[in-house]
Amino acid sequence: MLENGIWNGCIGNIVNGEADVILGALTVTAERDSVIDFTLPYYDFAGIQIITRRQLSNINLFYYIDVFSTQAWLSLISVVLLTSLLLWVYEKASFHCLKSCTKSAGDVKADNLGQTFYLGKSPVLAFNNNTFVSKKPMPQERAPGEEHPGARKCLGDNMWFVVGAVTMAGGGDAPRSVAGRVLVAGFWFFAIIIMSTFTANLAAFLTVSRMGAVISSLDDLLDQTDMKYSVVNRSSVMDYFKRMARIESDFYERWKNMTLDKSDSTNQDSLAVWEYPLGNKYGTIWATIQDNGLVNSIEDGLEKVLNENFALITESPLIQYYTGQNCLLTAIGDQFSVRPYAIGLKEKSLYTAKFSEAILKLQKERLLGSIRLKWWSTNGITCNKDTGDTGLDLYSLSGTFFVAGVGVVSGSLWLLIECVLANRFQVGKS
Repeated sequence: MLENGIWNGCIGNIVNGEADVILGALTVTAERDSVIDFTLPYYDFAGIQIITRRQLSNINLFYYIDVFSTQAWLSLISVVLLTSLLLWVYEKASFHCLKSCTKSAGDVKADNLGQTFYLGKSPVLAFNNNTFVSKKPMPQERAPGEEHPGARKCLGDNMWFVVGAVTMAGGGDAPRSVAGRVLVAGFWFFAIIIMSTFTANLAAFLTVSRMGAVISSLDDLLDQTDMKYSVVNRSSVMDYFKRMARIESDFYERWKNMTLDKSDSTNQDSLAVWEYPLGNKYGTIWATIQDNGLVNSIEDGLEKVLNENFALITESPLIQYYTGQNCLLTAIGDQFSVRPYAIGLKEKSLYTAKFSEAILKLQKERLLGSIRLKWWSTNGITCNKDTGDTGLDLYSLSGTFFVAGVGVVSGSLWLLIECVLANRFQVGKS
C-alpha cells in the first residue's frame, strides 16, 4: 500500500478489478483483509525470519600474528633487542673490571693463607703465599680452546640467549656477571607474563574464530553495525516494520503529551518516569533499512546475501525453501509475527466459500502436507553440518608449518653459504 492509501501490486489488481484471484505467498493481514477476502489458510505458521550466508570458521593462516597488535609486536622486539644489547654490555664491562682488579691485586700482601675468591662457581682469585694470584689465565694468557670468563663473546650469542628465554626454551648457561644475572632475572619474569598472555589470547582467538556467526536474533542484528540488512520492497515484511515503527512513534508522542500535560494532576505522578518505557527498537530497524536501501525482489536480496555481508529479513517459508536449495544460506533466529498463507479474492466474492471447501478437502486428504514435504523437506540436497567440535584442519595449521619450513630453508641456505665461503678461503690460502 502506498503512502496515500492506494493499493498496488497484486492487492491493487484485485481492488481495481484487474484480477479475480491471488494465488501465491500471500500473508493474511488486517489491512489486506479490509479490502479483499481470504480463504481458509493453506499454510500455517508463516512468520518472519532472517536469512544470511552461512558463517564458516575462517581462520587466518598466520592467526598467531593477529593475537598481538603491530605496536605490541614491535615493543616486544624492541625489548628483546635492548635486553640483548644490555646483557652484552654488562658481560663485557664485568669482564674488563675483573681483568683490571686481578692485575692490580697481583702484589697485594695479606696475612691469611689459602683463601680463594669465587665469581659464581668459578674461582677468580686465590690467596697463596701472602700474594693474590689469578686462578685462571686471562684471555691473553688462556690455553688454546679454553673459555674466558665472559661465556657469550658476541652480541649474537646474547641475542640467542634472550630469544631462548622468551620462548621458554632456554638459551644456555646463565650470565657470569651479577649485573647480567639481575637483568636476566627481570627479563625472565617479563617473558613468563608475555608467553602466558600470548597463550591465553591465542586460545580465545581460536575459540572466537570457530564460533561462526554471533547473530542469533533480531536484537543481535540491531546491536551490530558490520552486517547490513534490509527487506523486499512492497512486501508484507516491509509493511510490518513500517507499521511497528509508526506504532512506536505514536506511543512515544502520546506518552510525551501526557507527561507534559500539567492540567491533569491526578495522573501526573503515575506518568512521572525518567525514561520512555517502550524503547525505539522498530523505529531504529526501519530507519536502518531505509538507509541500507530496499531490495527489489527476493532474488536480488539473496544475491546480496551471497556476495556481500548482508542479511535479508523475509518470510520463513521462503527462507526454508531457499536454504534447502543452497547450502551457503542459513536461517538465523526464531520466527516472529507468525501469520498464515491464504488465497485472496475480491471482496464478497462468490468463490471464497468454494475455495475454502476445496482447501479443507485437500487438508483432509493430506495432499497439502505431501506437497509441503516435497518442496521443503526432501529436496535432494545434503549439506555438511558444521558441528564445531572438530579439530583444526591442515589448512588452518599450514601457517605454523610455514614457520618451521622457513627455519629449515634458512638453516640450509646458511650452511650452504658457510661451505662456499670455507672452500673459497681454503682455495685462496693454498
